[in-house]
Amino acid sequence: MISIISGPSCVGKSYFLKNKRERLLEIANLESDDEFEVVNWEKLTYEDDIWEDGSKIICIHLNFMEINKKKAGLSIIKKVNPVSAIILGVPYSEYKVRIELRGERKPSRRYARLLHIVNRYKDWINELNKNEIPYVFVEAIGDYKVLEEEEFFRMLK
Repeated sequence: MISIISGPSCVGKSYFLKNKRERLLEIANLESDDEFEVVNWEKLTYEDDIWEDGSKIICIHLNFMEINKKKAGLSIIKKVNPVSAIILGVPYSEYKVRIELRGERKPSRRYARLLHIVNRYKDWINELNKNEIPYVFVEAIGDYKVLEEEEFFRMLK
């Protein structure tokens, strides 16, 4: 099984992978870290051995701000292994704080507008649906609650 950890820049994908392992294992329905391997999407090749081993979940660090570069990969992954996605999000006010903490004096327009962010989430969900990839919405703050879609988009705003 392959799990795609996704969300825009600064939403906490790396933090989730490194510091919230127990919660990630719970959401991914795994019992131990032995079944878990982190792979960076950009460094992944389709010749890698990971595609052969269905016993591990591969968490692919994906920034969906670059969806067009990832579309082909989704259909290939879907053919090779079962896939699911974990979509991370935080309230917009928290998102802006995280961008500023990352060191950007002025958040770029690309990341700063709520409507743009919401539309990128919708684009990503459409891609997942098109490729018949199941997904869950997770609030990337506090207890990392799994949310329903309506609840997730309400939380973003």
